[in-house]
Amino acid sequence: MSRHSQGQLSYLKTIPDEPSETYFERLTAQLRQALIDHPEDELRLLNQLIIYDSVDGYSEAVVVMAKRVLELDTDMEYATDAYCILARMYADKGENSEAVKYYKETIRLELEESKKNGYMFDETIIELGELYEKVKDWDNALKTYDLLNNKLIRDGKESMTG
Repeated sequence: MSRHSQGQLSYLKTIPDEPSETYFERLTAQLRQALIDHPEDELRLLNQLIIYDSVDGYSEAVVVMAKRVLELDTDMEYATDAYCILARMYADKGENSEAVKYYKETIRLELEESKKNGYMFDETIIELGELYEKVKDWDNALKTYDLLNNKLIRDGKESMTG
């Protein structure tokens, strides 16, 4: 999910794909150990950890770590990932107003980044639109989907139909 490229930290080892059932468990165990061994890289390690830990849905630990990323990230390098993960965590938990707040912040940052990068991902917009649909807030769903008309978005309209 990470929207920016980052070099791999040299002390992190490539985790074998097999057995696939334990891949994320092994990957996150390595990241947790690295947090202990390399506190100087806390921000980068936490960002990777929240991405992988968020795969299983709502987790209070992921929420705490994502808020810590935002606290540490004075350059806003990882904020988009953290806000997006917080939005998904709160949506999974059914706390829709919190989810909406974090989705809107993610989209705001993505729009800012798109001005620099020349493109934008549509995933967060679609997720917010779907959240509005779930609670039958049709006006906000339509307003959200209208954001997909931005020509900087790659595959926006195609993603909505498939």
